[in-house]
Amino acid sequence: CFGTGTKWGKRANNLPPDEINGELVDSILNALRIGFTHIDTAEWYGTEPEETGKPRSSVFITTKIAPPPTNVKESFEKSLKKLGPSWKVWNDLEELVEAKKIRSIGVSNWRIEDFNAILATDPKIKPSVNQIEFHAYSQGLKLRKFVESEAKIGTVVAAYGPLQPLIKFAENGRVQDVVNKIAADKGAEVTGSQVLLAWGWAVGTIQVTTSAKEERLKEAVAALDIVLMKKKLLKFQRLDQIPHVAQVLDDKQFDD
Repeated sequence: CFGTGTKWGKRANNLPPDEINGELVDSILNALRIGFTHIDTAEWYGTEPEETGKPRSSVFITTKIAPPPTNVKESFEKSLKKLGPSWKVWNDLEELVEAKKIRSIGVSNWRIEDFNAILATDPKIKPSVNQIEFHAYSQGLKLRKFVESEAKIGTVVAAYGPLQPLIKFAENGRVQDVVNKIAADKGAEVTGSQVLLAWGWAVGTIQVTTSAKEERLKEAVAALDIVLMKKKLLKFQRLDQIPHVAQVLDDKQFDD
């Protein structure tokens, strides 16, 4: 999945909301050409107008309504207009699915208590995805156990910041040691970053990258072909967890 938040967000970069970021458009087109078929954006990022390239039917676009939504359908129509496809909050979103205007609905930065709140309303449609900070040092084990084994709603994790262990926490060294050893076993063409992404895919999460570098995008696509045996996956489970890097919502205590 190619992400257009964090690094690209117009708010974070003090860019006018109506200004088209040519570099981002080029990066999206490059990602699509290389083989990406999933693009992630959000109303809050301000990058919806840049989502372009392939026919809409061949690309899965994720967008997110800015909180707190005063009018869900109006926010959706605005997003749809910016994205350019030709075709009470949760109830309104369910109606948009039933009207076949969107394929599925999910959430971002939700905790167990957030899921419990929506499940208490007996929704017709359960959240299909929850986009959270996820990487080897922040695996959301309690949250994933809840959606997979306890509530059994099958919500998939979309992982932003999957390479943070090799960037923000590089000095820790433990993840680097694990992925470099596995990469060496796999051969000279495999990088530590690819091993980390392959692990994320192997445990059932969607890996989101925001890189504008073609070689990084190619690495991310190639990571899908890397197979990690169970013994290798267990090495990641033994890593100590570290508090979240992306404090998107400062008043939230996330489920690690």
